[in-house]
Amino acid sequence: MIETVHIENFRGFRKLSLSGARPLNLIVGKNNSGKSSLLEAIYIAAGGPNPEGPFNVAILRGENYEQKGVDHMWRPLFRGLSTAWPVVLRLKLSEEAEERSLTLSALPEKGFKTSKAASDQLPPSMIHPSLRVGGLRFEYRSGSGETQVLTSEFDATLGTLSNPPVDRNNLILVTLVSPMIPLFPSMHVGSYSRLRQDNRHFRVIELLKIVEPALVDIEVLAIDGNASLFAQLSSGEKIPASHMGEGFLRIFQLAVVLVSSPDGAVFLFDEPEAGLHHSLYDTLWNFLSEAASKWGIQVFATTHSDELLRAGLSNESVRKVGLGLFRIDRTEAGHTVAAYGEDAMDGVLYAPFEVRA
Repeated sequence: MIETVHIENFRGFRKLSLSGARPLNLIVGKNNSGKSSLLEAIYIAAGGPNPEGPFNVAILRGENYEQKGVDHMWRPLFRGLSTAWPVVLRLKLSEEAEERSLTLSALPEKGFKTSKAASDQLPPSMIHPSLRVGGLRFEYRSGSGETQVLTSEFDATLGTLSNPPVDRNNLILVTLVSPMIPLFPSMHVGSYSRLRQDNRHFRVIELLKIVEPALVDIEVLAIDGNASLFAQLSSGEKIPASHMGEGFLRIFQLAVVLVSSPDGAVFLFDEPEAGLHHSLYDTLWNFLSEAASKWGIQVFATTHSDELLRAGLSNESVRKVGLGLFRIDRTEAGHTVAAYGEDAMDGVLYAPFEVRA
């Protein structure tokens, strides 16, 4: 389990440290205080020397390299858009004596005919006096002290990004779920099909019945040669899952991701309340606490919802498993993290507490 997170020179953070993480962790703060960036930092650090981490984070923010190079994708990882300072991410796990650390350094762009031609394809706000980023160097030290160094570079001639093989042994299994991920059930056909094959899909159905009591099953049917998900209702109707409501689809997405994952995985949920009615918050917390207690799953979630916060604080199962409450604030001097102990969390329940202030 992750206990401590330390971040340097990542996005808007000069330095940020979060200590005392629990199995379930809720992070609050104003807009643009760095809540999503904290989840992204954990995601990249947990993945080790793997270019898929920074790549997936850029994709979630709507970026892709295509023929433009990677400067616009990966420069925003560096504080102030400047590559002068490497990104340093460190995680301390409860079962390891030493920290795991990942250092990201920028590699210069190469292969374009002229720097001007490449620069013209980017918005002016992304141009910076420092070198244009053409790749990343990953230096990773495991909890046992072993070091790996890998590089991933964009080849302008081929229009491809090198993806060197990564030794995934002993890396933290991590998933980042964001409201920016489209709610397309078809994205989860493979995972859900495997759950059915292993007879583990019933847990997904149980959760969905809370949202739609008339649900009997979710079936995988071949339509015109393509596998699709259909909701079978008690009336006998079979409705394409994509036609169900947003709350139904959000619960389906979260349930499939959680139930499909191996024991001990880390889940990063950016605003899990998105698309959910407040009456479902206690159900969501019950599911997360069950995942933490039965499967050793650790959760870090951000929120702007006072209802979600109070639902978690007042849930006995959540408090028994272990809830951490953290607040990120952005000041002129930098970012700070305040951790709330058990007594302070009890006080939040009975006193005004503005999660967005």
